[in-house]
Amino acid sequence: MGQRCLQKISGRFLLTLRHPWVISIGNHETYLQARIPTRIVSSIRGFAKASDVTVAKSLPEAFRNASLYSDERTYRLVRFPTSSMSLALQLWNDSSMAASTTVSTSKPAPFGGFLVDKDEITMVVPSDVYLEYCNMNTGKSRNDLDHGRDNGIEYRLFTFDNVVLDPSLVGFMAVVTRALADHDISVLPYAAYSTDHIFVAEQDAEKTRSILEGLPDNDLTTNDTD
Repeated sequence: MGQRCLQKISGRFLLTLRHPWVISIGNHETYLQARIPTRIVSSIRGFAKASDVTVAKSLPEAFRNASLYSDERTYRLVRFPTSSMSLALQLWNDSSMAASTTVSTSKPAPFGGFLVDKDEITMVVPSDVYLEYCNMNTGKSRNDLDHGRDNGIEYRLFTFDNVVLDPSLVGFMAVVTRALADHDISVLPYAAYSTDHIFVAEQDAEKTRSILEGLPDNDLTTNDTD
């Protein structure tokens, strides 16, 4: 990782990540306690060498080459008000520490999502990290708006692995969400730089796996667009 690895406009905030994991928000800079080794980048799903994956430019190519990945963890969707950025960063730091501990093991790092818009802060973190955060904040309700609110749903992650989706590709997530909607499965989609992730309620995980594994042979993928 270089000194500056990411700069992104999100709502009214400017987020800049610099090694070792410094997040700048507006004019305020927060240094996370976690010191994440550079090698963690290579352990996160989706960060594969270009020679290892196919760049899919059509829907049939995307679904034909993608493999389905799930880490068997459960996750929570957590909401903070924008006034509680320091508390949100505390939880994010805890999640980053959990990711760091997996580097020395054979397990891939867990998923982490941190999104800021004009109305709220939204995070996706492993359930055990979130529950530990709640336990550490003794005397505070899990649904205290200042300290984070979750919707009570345990989510499972599914990633479309071993394929890079071309930025011009149209309709990939539409195929996925349509197939799941036909079975009354609600989806939380997340787009990464190279591929897409979805979250579904834990009770829908096995049905979701079966549906998604059948997509390469599904009539929905026979055309290049939806």
